[in-house]
Amino acid sequence: CDWSSDVCSSDLYFSMKYSNFNHDMNHFNDHVVMEGNFKNSYIHSEDLAYFDSRIKKIKDRIKTNGYISGTLTALKGRNLVISTENNSVFNGNVDLNGLPYYDSINFKVNARKIATTYESLTKYFPILKSVSIPNLKTLGVIGYTGEIGRAHV
Repeated sequence: CDWSSDVCSSDLYFSMKYSNFNHDMNHFNDHVVMEGNFKNSYIHSEDLAYFDSRIKKIKDRIKTNGYISGTLTALKGRNLVISTENNSVFNGNVDLNGLPYYDSINFKVNARKIATTYESLTKYFPILKSVSIPNLKTLGVIGYTGEIGRAHV
């Protein structure tokens, strides 16, 4: 499968587990346990917009490999390799607590590799276009390896 194709084969396992459909779906963020194993799977940003409508306008296909598990409010990703059409890459593990409430999210990222560009960053974070000092456009490929996190106090 390549970026120019809208149709591709992939190996994808995804499930949502719950005890009581009506009750748990009404409390989806905390009660429904998701599990996914992705192998060369393509996810469109519009699919992710179900969880956050701001994502819908991004219009991007995301190639995904790795494993996710947990509820939306306590989600873990292991051995993730995620890449976008404009050559941004993430390779590592992620723990997210508090989604979809970004202002109070706690996270821990162990990145074997993060690589992106100004163009890609501003596609996902348009507010960065307003930064003039330093001139982010001149950075070229931006990379990071290591652990980062945020614990909300």
